[in-house]
Amino acid sequence: MIFRQHLGEQSQASYFLGCPSREVAAVVDPARDIRPYIQDAEAFGLRIIYVIDTHIHADHLSGARKLAQHAHATIVGYETAPSLFSVSRVKNGDLLNIGNLVLEVFHTPGHTPEHMTLIARDLSRNTEKPWFVLSGHSLMVGDVGRPDLAPQLSARAMYETIFHRFSRLADDTEIWPAAYSGSVCGRKLSGKRRKGQ
Repeated sequence: MIFRQHLGEQSQASYFLGCPSREVAAVVDPARDIRPYIQDAEAFGLRIIYVIDTHIHADHLSGARKLAQHAHATIVGYETAPSLFSVSRVKNGDLLNIGNLVLEVFHTPGHTPEHMTLIARDLSRNTEKPWFVLSGHSLMVGDVGRPDLAPQLSARAMYETIFHRFSRLADDTEIWPAAYSGSVCGRKLSGKRRKGQ
């Protein structure tokens, strides 16, 4: 399995995930500059099949549409995510297969109403325990995503997400966020690019 973190503008982190045995890959929360993902795909001989945005908002500058067009990939977004172009809609509990890697959609509203987290499991490991979690802008090192972007819904939803949804994950689960220190998404974000071991 291939797992690469890319750091982009506005303290944004994105992820390239690949399965060499099936020659397929996915990109999560792509930055506007899509060259690193194209280079990864070419270097590992993989075809990008999914381009996934964990949420849609002005604080998250996405290269999803451009990358999907270039790679002839499917753009994936949560079922309630606003979009002006064609998106494959997923809901809580849906599974995205990327070869031997499975991403489970975990609805984590708060930062935005449609926000989703992706729970990654490596099928070749033959275990139910998550391999890692891509938390988008919901849960980051040092803070949570700011809930004031849609204040009527977000604060209550963020509370439910943090204290009732994320609390079900094991304490030793690796968390890989889509933002770090320097982002406007949280006040106390750490410069660390992941949480856990």
